[in-house]
Amino acid sequence: MPTKITRFAKPLEAERRGITSKLQRLKIQMADMDALRPTLARFALVQTWTELARVHDLPNGQVAVSLMAKLIIIKSGVMFTDVAIFPQWDDCSLDLEEEPQEHPHFEEFTRDSPAYRPTILNRFLVNHPVPLRTCQREGLIIATGWNSVPLNYPNEKRLSFTLCLTDELGSESRCTFYARVDRSLKAQRERQRPDPRLVAERIKNRVPLFSDQEKAEAIVHGEPPASSELIDRKIKRFTTYRETM
Repeated sequence: MPTKITRFAKPLEAERRGITSKLQRLKIQMADMDALRPTLARFALVQTWTELARVHDLPNGQVAVSLMAKLIIIKSGVMFTDVAIFPQWDDCSLDLEEEPQEHPHFEEFTRDSPAYRPTILNRFLVNHPVPLRTCQREGLIIATGWNSVPLNYPNEKRLSFTLCLTDELGSESRCTFYARVDRSLKAQRERQRPDPRLVAERIKNRVPLFSDQEKAEAIVHGEPPASSELIDRKIKRFTTYRETM
């Protein structure tokens, strides 16, 4: 169907055609106007509650980052094919698991969330089975890895993270998030660890299961004695040792 041109646009259209004809006679290559039009965004991912974002330095050498964010799907049909989060101190990305609830420290990751049961956005970003429809979802992004936080980064230091999203069209978007270092879980585990001097003292004072005489009898007879009297002595010796600990 032809497009109707208003009387105000006719002079401009005639001028445009004249310029186009002139450029073609001069053999000047013209750019594709459709390619120059700005591409409309299909989705957006923005950080919320920046002051609550944390980088957890975990006791086993692992690291986890918990980020509050809002996922906005502007046009239905978006599917994410690849997601990665890069910390500022390492070139290796953190892993976004589809179900981070299985992590042993999951409760600590969600402790500072303003929502009682926050929505985990991982399941919309990783392996979502169907295209996303127009929506706005606010929740928590959790990523883990073995990129230990460097020791020269003190507690509460603000660090940056680059989140890369690739959709089904191959378009890549980058978002910058910020979080503060949190070493509380690691410090708590260190306080629970027994004093090495106390452990060494317990090992030194432990009572062996067999005495030297019993070991000698076992060598002579080819098997350790198993009389009820010997078993009673072992139990009594073990109980006495436990009471002295």
